[in-house]
Amino acid sequence: MSLLRTRPKLISALAVLVLFAAGIAYQAIFGSSSTPGLHVEGNALVDGGKIVRLLGVDWSGTDDECARTGEPIGGRSDAAAIRALRAWKIDAVRVPLNADCWLGLGAAYQDAISAFVRRLHAAGLYVVLALDRPGGPMPAEERAARFWREVATAFKRDHAIVFDLYGEPHGVDWFCWRDGCPDPAGGPGLAGMQQLVDSVRGTGAKQPMLVGGLARADDLGEWLDRAPADPAGQLVASFHASTASPCSTAACWGATLAPVAKRVPLVADVIGQTGCRPDLLERFATWADAHRVSYLGAAWKPGACAGGSLISDYRGTPTRVGLALKRHLARLAGRRSTVGG
Repeated sequence: MSLLRTRPKLISALAVLVLFAAGIAYQAIFGSSSTPGLHVEGNALVDGGKIVRLLGVDWSGTDDECARTGEPIGGRSDAAAIRALRAWKIDAVRVPLNADCWLGLGAAYQDAISAFVRRLHAAGLYVVLALDRPGGPMPAEERAARFWREVATAFKRDHAIVFDLYGEPHGVDWFCWRDGCPDPAGGPGLAGMQQLVDSVRGTGAKQPMLVGGLARADDLGEWLDRAPADPAGQLVASFHASTASPCSTAACWGATLAPVAKRVPLVADVIGQTGCRPDLLERFATWADAHRVSYLGAAWKPGACAGGSLISDYRGTPTRVGLALKRHLARLAGRRSTVGG
């Protein structure tokens, strides 16, 4: 009986692995000539023939202020705040989204997000749009599929953007992560990454898609074996780390992240540093620079460094942790691309 129950999962895993390999092959052959703007070629993100590393910050507020205060995106997103971003010599901003606000508030939230993305692009910045809220092991399948269909439709002609399908999967196994499963808490069925990929691609959108692993995107141990199939060959692995993460050492990064980064682009799109000693951020940035890995520091919100803030105000005044990131990015500025298409 155990074999009979396991066989469908085994067949499914083999089928997805074949499709994943086919997508990578397609992308390697046709990617640069058929895909405009930012796209995947091999294990790199490329734009206009130049390799791009997404190096920047994770904006805070666009995922929770709408639900907490009723304001569409909260915080300061005006020209002065965006100039502060550019002063840090970054080239990318992660903008977390709230599915309840996107689907429930409608145009008020959607138009505010779209306008913010346009302002970021006008400043020469790439944007990562990420489904972060509401939380859960994986998002509810019907709601998440609808969310990504709408977001992908709204932005499918924007070729300076990346979609982050679900920020922090947790509490599920790799089969549920990829293929979906019943909600262990008794709620609606949980979406798998394959369903989210299909929802985006069903709109005709071709943008790269970030796919985070288990344990709130801290575990990429089986990512290469379990990755969903993307007919466009535009998958990017994403990794989250914080001071409390199990994978917070160079030994772990070398063992689990480096093999993934050799096969597909890798973006550490949330690097959170608690406390005021920037040791994790500095160690990871140094390691990532040596392995051509992208990274985004968290979080761009006014506050104290002890609470994980990079800035003390929207003028971009850095906290102690923020200053370490700002100085590091300034040293790299001459070797990076900006938006090219």
